[in-house]
Amino acid sequence: MSTVRAPGALTRLARQHGLVRSSLRRTTDRIDAAVTAVLAILALLVVPLATTIAMASYHHERAETATTASQRTAVTAVLLTDPPPNLGCMIVNAAAIGFDLMLGGWMLLGALWWAVCRVLGRINAAWWDVQWARTEPGWSHRPRQ
Repeated sequence: MSTVRAPGALTRLARQHGLVRSSLRRTTDRIDAAVTAVLAILALLVVPLATTIAMASYHHERAETATTASQRTAVTAVLLTDPPPNLGCMIVNAAAIGFDLMLGGWMLLGALWWAVCRVLGRINAAWWDVQWARTEPGWSHRPRQ
């Protein structure tokens, strides 16, 4: 019977994403994992933030419509344009604002993640070139240039 315990799910997840110290992990791998984790959390936080702003927009528009309606007097008229927004219009406007904010936030976070990955990729490529320049002469039996 083996006395070695299998690592838990959280430990495996941390290892897969480079959050555990290892001689095989580069610093850039740990930075990449940390940035990815932070941006993923921020992407999740964008949803309630966008929802809150959309709801505030809806309540503001509804209060504004109620105030405008209370200040008017009833008259008979023929309208040349649409009347003040109805409830359905306000809900659609609030949903559009929330969706746009959520999509914009995700696009911004995605662009930031892409930029960080690109910079880290360039750093890794440069480091690989330096390490290969040191290692290659021993493999090819050619002198360094």
